[in-house]
Amino acid sequence: MTWMKKNLAVALFMVILGSPLLSLSQNRCSYVTPRQTDNWYFFQNAGIKFTDGSVNANNLPGNNLTSGNGTATFSDENGNLLIYSDGMKVWNSNHNEINFGPNLAGDAGATQAALIVQRPTLNQILYIFTTDLLLPAPLGTDGFNYAKVDMTANNGAGAVLERQNHLLDQSSVMLTGVANAAQNGYWVVTHGAGNNAFYAFEVTAAGVNTDAVISNVGAVLDTDYSKSELIGAMKISPKGDKIAYASMGKQHI
Repeated sequence: MTWMKKNLAVALFMVILGSPLLSLSQNRCSYVTPRQTDNWYFFQNAGIKFTDGSVNANNLPGNNLTSGNGTATFSDENGNLLIYSDGMKVWNSNHNEINFGPNLAGDAGATQAALIVQRPTLNQILYIFTTDLLLPAPLGTDGFNYAKVDMTANNGAGAVLERQNHLLDQSSVMLTGVANAAQNGYWVVTHGAGNNAFYAFEVTAAGVNTDAVISNVGAVLDTDYSKSELIGAMKISPKGDKIAYASMGKQHI
C-alpha cells in the first residue's frame, strides 16, 4: 500500500480486553484457518494463492484490479474463488462485474476499502462492508456502508442485491472482523472519525445488526484530511482479545 511505503511515523494502539466489544469475543475457540482466505487479489493485477501449505504468487489470472489500495477477496470452503472487490465494484470467479448498477459506497483508495463476510447458515449470501475516504468539502464522504450479494442469483454467477446500506455517516478507512464468542457469527469493526470510538456490528444468521456496540477508548482521530489520522489499518487477534490499529497521521505509540 502506498501509505506503508512512505517513511512516516505511525501510531500503534492496542486494546487488551476491557471493552464491551472484546469481552463478547474473548472466550472463542481456537482459531482454525479457513479455505475461504486461500486467494488474495491485489492491485496491478497481482495475487497470491495459498494451497495445502504452498504459496503461489502472481498466479491468479483475470484479476481486474488495476489501481488503488484496499481490496477484499472471498473463496468457498474448498478454496475456490467466489468474489473480490475494491470497495466500489464486485467481480465473480469468472472476473465478470456483478454489481449491475451504481458502485458500492467505498473508495478503492482507502487502505482497507472492503471486508467480505459470509452470512451464517445461509452461505450463498455475502456482505461487503466498505469504507470511504473523508475528503475536504465539497467532496465529503459516503461513510461506512455494506452491500448484500447473493451467489445463487444471475444463474449462479452472483449479483449485488443491495448496496449502500448506511451504517455510519463518517468513519476511518480502517476495517477488520473476527468470529463472535458463540462461533455463530462475526463482529465487523471500524474506528470512528472525530472521536475515539470503535464501532462493532454483528453479523449473524439474521443478517447485519445495524445497532453498533460502541467502545470509547484511546486517541481521538482527527477529521482533518491533511492530518491523515483516519488513514491506516486495523486488525483483531484471532482469539478476539486484542485489537490494534496503525494511523498514518499519529506521531505516538
